[in-house]
Amino acid sequence: MTTSILLKVDQRAKRVISVLYRILIVVYGFMLFYLFQERNELFEYLLVSLVYFVVFLIAHGKEGFFSYFRLITDYLFIFFIVRKIPIDNFYVSVLIFLPILNSSNHTSRKRSSLLYLIPILYLSIYRKFSLFIIIPYVLFFIINMFGVIRFMYISFNEHLNSLIDNFLISPESVEKPHKIYEKAIDVFNQSSLIFFEVDKIMCFKIKNENIIPVNASLFIWNFTVDDDLISQIVNSPKESYFAFHSNLIINGISFPKNYLLTYRIADTIYCYFILPRKQNFIFDNELMPYFNELVAPFFSRTSKIFEAYSERKRLGIEAIVEMESKISYVQNAKSSMHFIRNKLGPLSNYLAMITDYEQSDSKANKSALKAIIDAERSKLSTSVDEILKRAHYILDRSNNPFLVNKLSDHSIKKLYSEVKRVWESYFNVFVPSLNWNVTRDDYVIKFNTIGLDFVLVNWINNMKKYGGGKQFVTLDEDSQFIILDFSNSIKDLIGATDAVHAFQSNDRIEILQRNTHGIVEIIDFLNQMNISYNAHIESNKLHLILKFIKHHNK
Repeated sequence: MTTSILLKVDQRAKRVISVLYRILIVVYGFMLFYLFQERNELFEYLLVSLVYFVVFLIAHGKEGFFSYFRLITDYLFIFFIVRKIPIDNFYVSVLIFLPILNSSNHTSRKRSSLLYLIPILYLSIYRKFSLFIIIPYVLFFIINMFGVIRFMYISFNEHLNSLIDNFLISPESVEKPHKIYEKAIDVFNQSSLIFFEVDKIMCFKIKNENIIPVNASLFIWNFTVDDDLISQIVNSPKESYFAFHSNLIINGISFPKNYLLTYRIADTIYCYFILPRKQNFIFDNELMPYFNELVAPFFSRTSKIFEAYSERKRLGIEAIVEMESKISYVQNAKSSMHFIRNKLGPLSNYLAMITDYEQSDSKANKSALKAIIDAERSKLSTSVDEILKRAHYILDRSNNPFLVNKLSDHSIKKLYSEVKRVWESYFNVFVPSLNWNVTRDDYVIKFNTIGLDFVLVNWINNMKKYGGGKQFVTLDEDSQFIILDFSNSIKDLIGATDAVHAFQSNDRIEILQRNTHGIVEIIDFLNQMNISYNAHIESNKLHLILKFIKHHNK
């Protein structure tokens, strides 16, 4: 994982301090030598100091064994300095305490207990033992432990921030935002600050008192959450809310042990269910609010990101709706060109006959018409050629900017997710009648994501605008097809009948003459993607059935 700039700056600063700290020990040791040692030992002290500093430079900035090696080398050098000086000397006490006083600047990732054990053993074995020797070490140990925890907390959140930053610039961030949970779970489980292992994370959002899944570390096609819990969350005056062991059923499986965190963004509440890998005492005591404070910055930030994604998708759907009129214009232009080309064919023949007439031997009336025909014939021929050329250009499929016939393989999960995403943009709850297993991966289906998006947006938008208030979607399959069946109650029988007729008709000009609410474009896109369709009225409901051919997943 990429280290954040803050941690990099902190680590570099500590390495500089580490060098200055060793220089301080050498200089302070020289002062003690000057005060208490014999002058003839100066060369010995300088030689040992040189060796000490060279050894430190070799081990500087390295982790693992070298962090212990640096600490032991520090104390060996200190004990060499104070070996002939009385222990009750103030300067000696300061020198022995220097490594502990400097512990907050240690460059190693973990603090070693040797930091406290070595001086205590030294003072206890070679000097007179006293309880007063132990007390300051214990107090400094407690103080430094708080410093260690603080640094671990900062490091933990910086790692999570780096995770989010790196994820946002990756291709997965848009197509598969749920992948961020896999990386976050690794960080959670590797941290010493979290006293249980996280297994799964699921995100839901509550809007207008309806709860819908956003994403999760597992695929969700069916879920149950207590209405009472939803009501408590919605009515809570706090910006965040947490709860234990909510009644949670995912894909028919109950998860009684869970922890819920919520974050409110405007009128939307994001809810995160965290599941432990195995039962742990932490889930049954009062330490969980500490966990809430620990992970709050991460989930608060992901909530804002997911809300931004949701808003962007909403704007994208609005853009598709706005684009409908432009596509309709192109379709009308194409139909007009069909008409013009058909009508200009006879006119072209007529001009050819006029040319033949001019080449005939008959001289009747030629003198009166010759001047007019000569002047207009050339211009008319040129105009006809240009109109025909333009008609051929517009009708050429390669020049059509709205082609969606480039298809890709997609899983059934992808189709489910696309339908769910568009449905939830228009209706509060997505509760399909599901007759196939969304987790299977032995089949794929082919479609163009832009084309399918256009079809879904237009039809579901029509269901909302012109339906009778009840909407349904069924996801089914047979041996050859994955089947989507959209249905809605009928408010206008004539309009519903016209819609069915439009899907059944092959006369594009007739369809365009009707107010069919984008059906001609839906038909065009479905044909380009080789998706079979059928519209009919049954039990006072208008049905649109789409059939996707199943292909074996290679």
